[in-house]
Amino acid sequence: MLILISQLIGRPVLTFDDALPVGVVRDPIIDPANGKLCGYFIGSGLFNLKQAVIAADDLVGYDPDRLIVGRPDVARQPQEEPKIRGILKKKILVYGAKVRTESGRALGRANDLLLDTELNMIVKYYVHGLLQDRIIAAEHVVAIDKRGIIVDDTAPTVGAVAAEA
Repeated sequence: MLILISQLIGRPVLTFDDALPVGVVRDPIIDPANGKLCGYFIGSGLFNLKQAVIAADDLVGYDPDRLIVGRPDVARQPQEEPKIRGILKKKILVYGAKVRTESGRALGRANDLLLDTELNMIVKYYVHGLLQDRIIAAEHVVAIDKRGIIVDDTAPTVGAVAAEA
């Protein structure tokens, strides 16, 4: 299933059997080395202010209204998940990152990401620019680092969003 990350934010995370609430999705945690989804920050407690993470491996599935986990104790502190801890130490943002070409031309910010839920991979980056928006396929991403998302110079330009629609 393909789903936009923006559609997941704010969705409840519930257990499969009892539909017990675990939290509410806040932000994705994406490995900048390969574009793989590693988990989500979730909020819980009063006003969802208590922050925790759930690993992508703990997700049982997605449905139109919620994310589903196998058991209620999957929410942990980030330091308890080694892979997530390693990604967070790098302090590299993917969702909301600046996007530029290899030659240095600024394209905008990644204001949304298209997730393949079966592979847990980002397959497209939705880039909002000052004058135009673009949809850039993951194969055009050369690197993701502290400067942002670097795409090859052949990444789509004018009309990419209209062509996708």
